[in-house]
Amino acid sequence: QTLIKKRRDDLEKLKELERTKLQLDQLQTYKREAQERMKELNDKLQQQENELKDTREKFAAYRDEMADTEVRIESLALDLEMAEEKLETVTEEHTTMKEKLEEV
Repeated sequence: QTLIKKRRDDLEKLKELERTKLQLDQLQTYKREAQERMKELNDKLQQQENELKDTREKFAAYRDEMADTEVRIESLALDLEMAEEKLETVTEEHTTMKEKLEEV
């Protein structure tokens, strides 16, 4: 009778061992899937970080270009203002000379 009981205990232990093996296999599968997903997410994160860096570099270049453009526009506006003043001066001189010529 103790032999039968021992056999039953052994069978129960074998069943428990099989259940544990199945659980281990399932956990290993979950672990593998989680690692694969983590690698995918890390790759995607790296790609997005690279894109962000590229975008920041492009924005900095654009900002510098716009600053240069602003300086050029200010310079051209100053040149235009000076040209308008020169035109006004020349026009006044022309009018004065024309009046003097008419007097003669």
